[in-house]
Amino acid sequence: MWSFWAEHRLTMPILNQLALILLNIFARSAFIERFFSVCGVVTYNRKAAMLDELISMRCILKANIERLKKLSKTGY
Repeated sequence: MWSFWAEHRLTMPILNQLALILLNIFARSAFIERFFSVCGVVTYNRKAAMLDELISMRCILKANIERLKKLSKTGY
């Protein structure tokens, strides 16, 4: 699968980016369920007012807030 996208990344750049994102999603359902829950909290009552990119960024930040706190404490 990866070799196909390595070979065709220049002829299908948008599909290549999408494939890289999708192929890197964890297959474990617990992780996905937790992430969807976080996204639900972030978007509750704000769906119409937020751009898609902002929703994505806020979901990722919210899902990783504990990791970010640990990194800021260690100085990385």
